[in-house]
Amino acid sequence: MTERPVGGGPALFRVVRYLARRGPGEDRTVHTIMVLEAVDSHGADVSVASVAYQLGIDQSGASRFISTAIKDGHLRREVSPADRRRASLVITAAGWTLLANARAWQDQVFADLTGEWDAGDARELADHLNHLATQLAGRAPHTRRARLNAT
Repeated sequence: MTERPVGGGPALFRVVRYLARRGPGEDRTVHTIMVLEAVDSHGADVSVASVAYQLGIDQSGASRFISTAIKDGHLRREVSPADRRRASLVITAAGWTLLANARAWQDQVFADLTGEWDAGDARELADHLNHLATQLAGRAPHTRRARLNAT
């Protein structure tokens, strides 16, 4: 059996804290980008519950974030194609622009952070991060509540 690396978890959280302090703007914008990312990653027929699950928050919190995104013109509600009694969330043109700008900023941050690295090492890190993100897409979020209940 291969021995697993030690120290990756704390390093990951130092990176997350570093990036959290350098977000693209006010909390309102960050929350909207999080919602847009959740809607985009889910695909078609996205509900408030699915956004809440993706973000690891309760439905009332997700609903507040979604309401702000709708009020700001980044998201709209439509009748669900699968069940006409439900609403489905759809990203607007303004939402796609915000999401594209956020992703460009994210790419620039990555480029800045790895600018002094060998290009192959930066590409390898990007590949590993994409692999991890893809793997996490199918998992329930690790919430503070779940971590505290596990102890």
